[in-house]
Amino acid sequence: MREVRRFMIVFGLVSSLFDMLAFALLRLVFDADALLFHSAWFVLSLLTELAVLLILRTRGPAWASRPGRLLATLTAAVAVLAALLPQLPLTARLFEFVAWPLTLWCALIGLVLAYAVATEVAKRWFFSRPRAA
Repeated sequence: MREVRRFMIVFGLVSSLFDMLAFALLRLVFDADALLFHSAWFVLSLLTELAVLLILRTRGPAWASRPGRLLATLTAAVAVLAALLPQLPLTARLFEFVAWPLTLWCALIGLVLAYAVATEVAKRWFFSRPRAA
């Protein structure tokens, strides 16, 4: 249980830090109203969860261990679907999403990449530390 707690603390802190960065980005930089915040937060959350899935599936560097074909295909499909949902009129109306500018897309992709790097660094640190007895 100590290892599980330690894992939750380390990766929970990384996730929380990036949640706060995303909140600041959306509200302070892009002045997002409720609909834009809701739309961008949904996509960002999904993309970061997909990134962490690929990174934490192995103890080694994520890029050194290719995921299986099914996992890679489904991860890519969910990422594309997540990106399309706010853009398609039917799903945008259904989920009350709005499309957003290219600058916000670039910022969100940058945040996802930074989160992936931070998670990889945290994973290396986590697994390099001696395990609790």
